[in-house]
Amino acid sequence: MLPSKNAIKRLNRYRKVYKKKTNIIRNFINQSVHNIIMKNPKAIIMEGLNVEKMKSRHFIASKIDDCKFSLIRENIKRKCEQYNIPFFLANRYFKSSQICSVCGSINKYNSNYHTYHCKKCGNTMDRDLNAAKNLANLAKYKLAEEYDYSESFEFIA
Repeated sequence: MLPSKNAIKRLNRYRKVYKKKTNIIRNFINQSVHNIIMKNPKAIIMEGLNVEKMKSRHFIASKIDDCKFSLIRENIKRKCEQYNIPFFLANRYFKSSQICSVCGSINKYNSNYHTYHCKKCGNTMDRDLNAAKNLANLAKYKLAEEYDYSESFEFIA
């Protein structure tokens, strides 16, 4: 049975809206990647994420699909190759939010989700900032290891 003319019109409107939404998301990703690359970083490190596990939470799965993590990573990787910027992908099991960025001790469980507090040295900071500093330290280590690069570089959050 063929669909009616009104059903075809409705389907075409849906496709047009979906295409527009996809184009807006891709444009935002391209502009964001361009802005990151134009800051002329000495290296870029990204954290590998287990997206499939994140999608297993059904109430958030469609939102995670809209984020297009793989598209972001591929665009950054492509731009890094184009501009000769070292690109590193941190292992998804790297404990960036559990390691203290000051002393290096590991605290597995935090009572407050958004704040990191080290029991060993007393360091207290935002959990995401602590993870970013740990990823920056990992980038410094990988730069020194692979490119014999010993200069310090500025941390941009």
